[in-house]
Amino acid sequence: MLDLWLIGGVSSAQTAKQLFLKDAAKKWLSKTHDRLAKAKEAGNLEEQQALASKLCRIKKLFAAKLDEKDIAGVTPLLHWSAEGYALAVTLLLDAGADAACVAKGKKTAFHLAVEGGHRQTALSMTAYSLVRDKMDSPDDFGRTPAWIVARAGWPDVMRE
Repeated sequence: MLDLWLIGGVSSAQTAKQLFLKDAAKKWLSKTHDRLAKAKEAGNLEEQQALASKLCRIKKLFAAKLDEKDIAGVTPLLHWSAEGYALAVTLLLDAGADAACVAKGKKTAFHLAVEGGHRQTALSMTAYSLVRDKMDSPDDFGRTPAWIVARAGWPDVMRE
């Protein structure tokens, strides 16, 4: 599915950033396939399994609808934020995924990225105004993403 999305046409509404991300995703996919082939040649079963798992996860991302919730009530944005896949999160936000959606416990995608220790994912999410607007949204325990970031010692994540 990812391969089809990557080679699909570009509508006039797509921005230069979306085109850049599409190109970045193509390069990542190509590099990952190359690394998988090298791991296979070297007989490195552990790396083959890890790379194959990453490929399957990213491809699964594009099989889902943007804001469709799974059986646990989790959207793709919430899932990939919690997993720490910065590229997938960026692609979803650029495609219009709802950054205001919340998971169990009133946790936003940003909450999940920060709580999971995914600094790069959290940092990339701050480029989006809807994510920044939710920095003071408390979860069920009263913790805001801004508080969690401060506690993690990531002051650069809060800068624009």
